[in-house]
Amino acid sequence: MTGTTTTSWAPIFALPKRIWRSVMDNAQISQYLEERLGGRPVKAAVFTTYTFDPAFFELEVVPLLLPENSSFSIDERVKQFQVRESLREAELPIDVFYDQNIFRIQGESSPGMEYGCHGVSEGNRAFHPKLSFLLVGNGAGESDSLLISAGSNNLTKAGWWDNIECQHWEEIGQRDGHGEFLQVLKQDLEYLQGKQIVQSGDGAVSEIQRFLANCVADPEAPPVHYFGLSSTTRFLDFLSAETSQLKKPVELEIISPFFADDSRNNLHEAFQDLGVSNVRLLLPRDDKQEALCNIDYLAHIDRLENVSWSDWVKTTSDPLGVGKEPHRELHAKIFNFIGADRAFTFVGSVNFTYKALNENVEAGFLVATDPESLLETISDDLPEVSQRSLEPAPGEIDVEEQGIMPQISLTFDWLTKTLSGRVDSESPIEIDLIGPDGADSTAVKGWPLGNFLSDYTGDTEALEKALANGSL
Repeated sequence: MTGTTTTSWAPIFALPKRIWRSVMDNAQISQYLEERLGGRPVKAAVFTTYTFDPAFFELEVVPLLLPENSSFSIDERVKQFQVRESLREAELPIDVFYDQNIFRIQGESSPGMEYGCHGVSEGNRAFHPKLSFLLVGNGAGESDSLLISAGSNNLTKAGWWDNIECQHWEEIGQRDGHGEFLQVLKQDLEYLQGKQIVQSGDGAVSEIQRFLANCVADPEAPPVHYFGLSSTTRFLDFLSAETSQLKKPVELEIISPFFADDSRNNLHEAFQDLGVSNVRLLLPRDDKQEALCNIDYLAHIDRLENVSWSDWVKTTSDPLGVGKEPHRELHAKIFNFIGADRAFTFVGSVNFTYKALNENVEAGFLVATDPESLLETISDDLPEVSQRSLEPAPGEIDVEEQGIMPQISLTFDWLTKTLSGRVDSESPIEIDLIGPDGADSTAVKGWPLGNFLSDYTGDTEALEKALANGSL
């Protein structure tokens, strides 16, 4: 572990014994994963993420999924070898799905272990869900369970250790899941299966699909309000189905690191149309406590009635360590609907942006909570605007303007010595595969690829050597 920490807002349900806990503290996302596993063996794992850091995932997340008796060196190079060998011995299927376009722009490392890596391209729509599906064993004589989490945390060091993040967990057995929830989960896994270039019946997605196929719905199970990958309902309509039942007046607290980038944007009006009378919007700050916000939008919100910039309430900011060292970036996405007698809180990947609310692939849970405020209106003068450049929100990067080359998907089967590949392009292209020593170690040269999966017919000896000694 590291000295830095991730804060997780983590309401947790466990079925069939429904346990409620709502905490905001300085725990790391990885600690919540260990807590939910409770020492149970993982049989299959599927993750979705926007940004993906394979090096961090392999060194710090994969070990959490391996048998408890596994021990690893603190030396990263030794640990990488140990984890890779332990993963092979455990024969644990893992699939990771990430936004292909953002990985090409920001990716700093390549996968180095044997698990499924699937880049998802949705054009100018961001693939932005942060989900975990973990199939776990429960001991002799007990049927398996499926753990499902949705949150704001990417598969990166910042997402699992450093940022202020949020996460919600659900658990279902083979006979205690709500029927509608089971159906949406099946649709989500089918969606992910369709994003795999090479279809495999022994991967993590297929393993979890088989579990879900054998699940029997419990007619008495409480409903689970899940906004999934395959949802055809607009996010605002999904929220309205439950929040419309709240006793008026209804206040809304929005926690998001991204929001409107200019003063012409009135996204808050969409929530007022849902019956919300007052909106409090958390003002993100940098390490100097200056506002991370477009100056025109900052002033625009300040002039409005029934919409206000806010800070964390003290009972929340103290456990989060807000304003203290080390500074932790806000990355949580929370929509807290507070009625007169109860509340609903959405925890997931949805930012307060047009793309997130209307176009991106997102996911999260809407959970019943106590009517408690997380935010309070800023009564003093607003802070100065940070001089730091604001990052574009997910989905706002124009893929075509980036001039990104077509997606190339490759797989090498060590058992049959077969190299297969395809390119997401209307016109065929020729590719070279270059080994770790650069252009002088070309493993495959002039291989023509089209938009259908085909096998390489040449000699793969140089490729095998390159893959055994490093990476392409």
